[in-house]
Amino acid sequence: MLISEVANNFYNNSVSWFELHNNTGTAINLANYQVRSPAIDPTTGVTSQTMVESQTFQLPSLEVAPGAFVVISARANADLKDSASNVYIADNSKLVPYWQGGTGFVELLANGQTVDFIRFGSSSAAPTTAGNWTGPSVAGMGSSASSYNNALVRPTASFRQTRSASDWIQVNFAT
Repeated sequence: MLISEVANNFYNNSVSWFELHNNTGTAINLANYQVRSPAIDPTTGVTSQTMVESQTFQLPSLEVAPGAFVVISARANADLKDSASNVYIADNSKLVPYWQGGTGFVELLANGQTVDFIRFGSSSAAPTTAGNWTGPSVAGMGSSASSYNNALVRPTASFRQTRSASDWIQVNFAT
């Protein structure tokens, strides 16, 4: 299971999301994984939100077929419903994953160990497991309303996992 896309999020009241790809030949249950990222409490109102530097979220039980993709999004409100291709997460204290294009990171964990990691913009976050990122962060996606539709992706045609910024490209529209 690998992180395949991270979307920019300009607005404090919108949903941060990223995409996972099951690049194996067998089905994988997301319940075996956690996500670590910055977080906010969306119930506090847009102007009073305080960013939590790092929070870990348990992923729900969902079988991801071989070769399939699933989008993991912040459960910013109770009206958001899970599906076979999109799940929403929050922790017990209502914190949700959150980042903006100018700085952030997303880490996929299994049994407390890093499975995959990306940091971007001005973030200096380090993966839980040493050696799972080398070099500088991926260039930021911008931090203005005009950069809202940007995303960082690992191109499937030339997929690499060097655990560095060179694995990622920026695209103008999220896939």
